[in-house]
Amino acid sequence: MAKDGYDAGYKPYLALMRVGRLIDSGLSSENRPLLGINYSCFDGLKGHKQT
Repeated sequence: MAKDGYDAGYKPYLALMRVGRLIDSGLSSENRPLLGINYSCFDGLKGHKQT
């Protein structure tokens, strides 16, 4: 599912959303960033320095 964070046309994600099999399908667009699928374990980290 992480690939959908980078590819909006990712067919497996779109198919699963269409049939309601992902948590994101039951959330409003406002709540998805907070309660939905996490596409990266580094989202929201402040001060993270890549090496």
